Amino acid sequence: MIISEEDKEIIRKLNKDRIIFFSNHPSTAEPPIAFPVGNKMGTRFKDMASRLVFDWAFGIIGKMISNIGAFSVIAGVK
Repeated sequence: MIISEEDKEIIRKLNKDRIIFFSNHPSTAEPPIAFPVGNKMGTRFKDMASRLVFDWAFGIIGKMISNIGAFSVIAGVK
């Protein structure tokens, strides 16, 4: 992933702010994009993922994404 120096400076300035990153999930590319952006900011996002994702590969994916700050939600549950 290539991030320009100007964009790096902008996202570093957001380090002290609370932000919400929304994506419309056209693919499963959001986590691999959000993770390095968070690293460039000098912080980590708390990622919300579908419970189904946590069950992929017999739970291995769930363990991996939990280690980077993800938590699961069940769609449609209030």
